[in-house]
Amino acid sequence: MLRLIQAMVIGVLLLAVPAAAQEQQSIDAMSKADIAIAKAYIKQKNYPAAYGVLAPYLLYEGKPYRRAIRQLKRKKLRRALYDAVADTVAGESTKHGLFLHMGAIAVLRDTGFFDAQQRRALLQAADQRVTDLWRARALNLYVFDDYARFSVFRDPAERRRLFINSADLLVGDPPYSTPVLEGALAFLQDPQNTALALDLRAALRERVAGLWLSRMQITSYIAPLFPDMAADMLADRTVYYVLKSAPRNLFFEADFEAAITEMLPNFMRVEPGSMPRGHPQLLVIEASQISFQERDDGGYRSRMTVQRSDFDFLSTLGTQEGTVYTVDVEKGEVMLAYSAQIEPSFAGQSAQPILIRSRDRHDYHSCYNALLHSPEDGISAAQFFPNSAINDYCARGRGRPDMDTLRAHVYQNMARRLADIKGVQAIIDLDKSMDGKAGATVAR
Repeated sequence: MLRLIQAMVIGVLLLAVPAAAQEQQSIDAMSKADIAIAKAYIKQKNYPAAYGVLAPYLLYEGKPYRRAIRQLKRKKLRRALYDAVADTVAGESTKHGLFLHMGAIAVLRDTGFFDAQQRRALLQAADQRVTDLWRARALNLYVFDDYARFSVFRDPAERRRLFINSADLLVGDPPYSTPVLEGALAFLQDPQNTALALDLRAALRERVAGLWLSRMQITSYIAPLFPDMAADMLADRTVYYVLKSAPRNLFFEADFEAAITEMLPNFMRVEPGSMPRGHPQLLVIEASQISFQERDDGGYRSRMTVQRSDFDFLSTLGTQEGTVYTVDVEKGEVMLAYSAQIEPSFAGQSAQPILIRSRDRHDYHSCYNALLHSPEDGISAAQFFPNSAINDYCARGRGRPDMDTLRAHVYQNMARRLADIKGVQAIIDLDKSMDGKAGATVAR
């Protein structure tokens, strides 16, 4: 039984396994070990146990799947397979196990092990098992599960119980609120739940009211259901700021605002006097002594020539005496010097001035138009580097930096400095901590 439970858990995990080579190798090795166990069960005529070990790999791909199919095709197991699956489903008591077996049954039908009637009978048995366990309060299903596939949830009373059970998961500020909220939103927007929605929305609102949620959760799941509540929640997680420049520089303000929006998503620019009622903490950003100096030498082009005598040994193979390699090179330099003084204040208290000054120089070179000049074959495109020195030089190359991109990086660095202001940092840290909790998953 322990081995069966382990196999079913592995099967569920496999559904979310990324295609990384290391994990594929791990699953591959695991399947080899499980094949040996399945063979032992088959030898003992314990066909339900053999099927239980192999079932998870029916939901995978590649070698583990093919190995499982080969074992299931063994004459004795194939002859007893229907009864083995039926017995396993009848004794299953976990949500993950039931979902696993329903997936495996579909695969076995598609691969010719069962006909349509057998598949239907097994799926009906699994459905009945879910109904019995659910009504006996021995099985937990939630709005983020694929509950709609089970007939018991055609009954509005059972769907209501499902929703309340799910909403109760939010009590105590859990670390896995995102799947609950996402499932609850889909449930309430489902037309078949219209008659239940009013009552259940109130139940959900009561449980959500005390939660600390991230901006993503609020905008994605709370705002569509409770826009007034979402507005209040977002205000608590928002840094409202006023941006000024002296002398007034609208281009600077527009670029700086764009950088703040990108780097600090919970910052919102407001005009003086337009702060939301009840949220007096305002960040005032006053920028002065703003200076940008840009220089681009325009670059220049040259050509490097390499005689065959300077080719590496492998590069000489297939080339004729007297062959010459040429490659064109573009080189240049761009420079961006900038400075600014930012004097912030938050909630009426002056903060430490932010002084920003730097001179960024960017050299660049790039190789292109590599050619072979052969005495007999003429000129052709080169598909290789003639030696390691040319290879290293061209590999280190990069194209001309885009001045707009360099300037944007400057503004982004300025924006990052705002996050260190006392009081502002606390709001940012709160929102980040909520985002971390939002990414957790349900562990029950």
